[in-house]
Amino acid sequence: MKVGEILPRLAALPGYKLYIEVVRPSEEISPEGEQITTVERFDATGFTEEEIRVLVESLKIVYPDALKIQTHFCGHKVRKRCYIEPLEG
Repeated sequence: MKVGEILPRLAALPGYKLYIEVVRPSEEISPEGEQITTVERFDATGFTEEEIRVLVESLKIVYPDALKIQTHFCGHKVRKRCYIEPLEG
């Protein structure tokens, strides 16, 4: 079973949330000279596998500067980030 098939089932459980996160570079540089990133979060709780796929494809178009797109699954003191796929930039 693929991650895309499992997450919608888990996120359908009461009290759990599924977010799709887009990690992007910001304009800021840390004091150590490293690029700081920002995270845009989209609630995908209750989405089907196909709806998640469409959202991810849409986010690739809307955020062409994205470093990566990942899921964030949480609920009942559970936090799990699950990497979806890299984006070449």
